[in-house]
Amino acid sequence: VLFNKKYDINFILSKQQSTTGGLAVHFFFIISGFFITKSFINSKDNSKYIQSRFLRIYPGLVFCIWVCGLIIGPLATKFSIKEYFSNQEFINFVFNNSYNFFNINYKLPGVFVENKFTDSVDGSLYTITYETVSYTHLRAHETVLDLV
Repeated sequence: VLFNKKYDINFILSKQQSTTGGLAVHFFFIISGFFITKSFINSKDNSKYIQSRFLRIYPGLVFCIWVCGLIIGPLATKFSIKEYFSNQEFINFVFNNSYNFFNINYKLPGVFVENKFTDSVDGSLYTITYETVSYTHLRAHETVLDLV
């Protein structure tokens, strides 16, 4: 990702049709698909599968969100500490992102406002929605096949 932001050779070679970062994201999803499928095959019990997927993602996700909101945000914000912690964007980022995977909040108040991508503190949060949906679809697909 860092390489993509500075030198995107793939973007140049593909005549601006693809980026190295985009290619890396596609490979990440492909590799993740193999791991998800392996987990799915190894756990035929729905509750064990859901539990393993939850424990694989949720603790790290919440840790990352809280580190961004409670440590990085206050250090990087243009606002005073009081303004930062009382701002609705802070509350939305830390609390809503900790439990709602389908309405991701990307901004923290006054953080990275002078960067090229000002609307996102952790842009990779969007993948959580896709992961959650893919886990659900995989298990639902197997359930349908069992009925047939």
